[in-house]
Amino acid sequence: MRLINPFRNNVTIKGKFSGNPLKVEVADLNGMIRLVTTVTPDAGMESISFDAAKLGKGVYIIRV
Repeated sequence: MRLINPFRNNVTIKGKFSGNPLKVEVADLNGMIRLVTTVTPDAGMESISFDAAKLGKGVYIIRV
C-alpha cells in the first residue's frame, strides 16, 4: 500500500478557534519536525489554513 499527501499547497484544519495565535508543527512518522508555523485565526473561525507546498510526499502528523 502506498500513501501520499492528500494536499498540494495548503493544509486546512477544521475546528472552533479563538483569536489566539496557534503554533502548528508538522512531523514525519520518524518524529522529525518538517514544518513549524504560527497561525492567528479570527475569533470564531471554523478552520485554519497554512502553506505546506514545501513538504514532500509522505505521511505527516500535525500538532496544533
